Order: sequence, then C-alpha cells, then structure tokens
Amino acid sequence: MNFQQLRTFRQVVEAQSFTKAAERLNSTQSTVSMRISELEQHLGVQLLDRSKRQIRPTLKGQELLRYVKEMDRIENAIQENVGNPDKLSGGIRLGVTELIAVTWLPTLIAELKRHYPKIALELEVGVSGNILEKIESRDFDLLILPTSKDFSPGLIFEKLYEVEFRYFAHPSLGLSERTLSAKDLERCKVISPDRKSPVAMVQSRWFHQNKISPECISTSNSMEIGAILARSGFGAALLAYDHYKQEEKGGKLVALDIVEPIPFIPFFAVYSDEPLPVHVSKTIELVRDIASRLE
Repeated sequence: MNFQQLRTFRQVVEAQSFTKAAERLNSTQSTVSMRISELEQHLGVQLLDRSKRQIRPTLKGQELLRYVKEMDRIENAIQENVGNPDKLSGGIRLGVTELIAVTWLPTLIAELKRHYPKIALELEVGVSGNILEKIESRDFDLLILPTSKDFSPGLIFEKLYEVEFRYFAHPSLGLSERTLSAKDLERCKVISPDRKSPVAMVQSRWFHQNKISPECISTSNSMEIGAILARSGFGAALLAYDHYKQEEKGGKLVALDIVEPIPFIPFFAVYSDEPLPVHVSKTIELVRDIASRLE
C-alpha cells in the first residue's frame, strides 16, 4: 500500500468513475484500475461497488476514505506550516466567466506566477448554466462566477463583489436621448444572455417585476457577442457597465438611463467545503485579495 494508491482511490470515489479519475490524474484508466486492485488485494476487502454506472465506495471504502482525507489534511498542514512557498506545486482546475477572463484573470495568473510559480492552472472560460454540477462532481477545484444559487451541499459560496449591469445600445437607436422607463425597452430588440445564465435569470425577474415583455434575442453565453450586436444597432444589450462604459467616448455604445435599474449582480468564488489542498487554498486567498481591490 502506498500514497499513490490511496490518492487514486480518493479520486475515483470523488469522480465516481475510473475514466474521470484517470483524466484528473493525467494517467490511464488501466493504471487507475490496477492501483485500486492492488490496494484491495493488500487490504483484503472490496473498496468500490462497480455494479452500477456510477462507482460508489463500499462500507469499507467509506471507512478508508475518512483516513485518506485525514492523511491529505495532515500533508496540507505540513506543506503550509513547514514548506517553502516557492516549492508549492499542484494543478488547479479553474472555471471563470467571460467577464472575469477579460478583466482581472490576467492579474490572477500573474500573481500566481509571482508567488507560486510551480502551481499549474487548468482553465475553462465561458462557463455555462450547469457549471455548478461540474464542481459538485469535482470537475473543478474553483469557480468564479455570478450565480443566483448561494447554497449547495458540500460547497462554499464566498461572495467576492457585485457588478453593475446596464443596457447599452448604439446612439442611432435614439434610446439615450432621455430617461427611459423599463416599458421603453419594448420599443427595441433586447440582446439577451443565454437563458440559463445567472445574468439572464436576473434580467428575466426584472422583466417580470416591471411587467414588460420585450423581444429577446439569445446570444449564447458570450457577453462580447451581445456587445458586437449592440454596436451594429441591432438592439440593446445587457453588459457589465465598468467594462463597456469607455465605449461611450467613441460613440460606439451608450449606456441607457432607465428609471428602474437592474439589480447589481453578485459574483462568487465556489469551492468544496472539505479541507482543500494548500495550493488551492492559496489560490483562493489570491482571488480574495484581487477581488477586494475591485470594490
């Protein structure tokens, strides 16, 4: 029995799949299966129930998992309290929205490189409405995103800051000449985010509260596509105000002044409520620090 077998066992349990565990470990399914078989042979018990599509730990497997988590916790404590930060290594799977990617993600990457040069970042940008399922199944270590959901068993939702979203349109539409009511949006097309996105959900509630039904054109989960269509005069797009307000100077877009403003949308860091590897917790600390400068 060795640490590699035990860590492989934990990955299989959390991924509920040999294939997914192999991907996370940058290994092969046959190697993962071999490690688990060797571990079961050494202990003389069956650790995994392989009879169903999703692999589950047996009672003995659940007992072993508790010991493996404690082993990982002790290793993390040693690394954090005794180890040299420059030597801190590991991979972190990070999911962020497009807005994060085009604003402060480069700062996070630079800070990681400066403080923890051996941490490897695996990144997915443009996360969709079902992204929380991926962290619940441990496909991500950390998500940074807006969400209307702030509770899920086994996860921590840490609010980072709030973002102001406003409707933008091309000046040729004549929507910026006066203060508008929400009802005025029915005069034009609304370029909407993907209906599964948290921003679209906030917009939908705002429509309902103001009793309006504008014609909506869905643009997938890309905010920049919405901005491109708005610049062309196609309609009004709901965009992050701080990121797009500079385009008012060039006359490409104007922010609409609406009496009933869209509520500010909170962004969260979402991660497991279990003890985290040191390199993940240190990354979250950097995220927290960068976000505090944005408020």
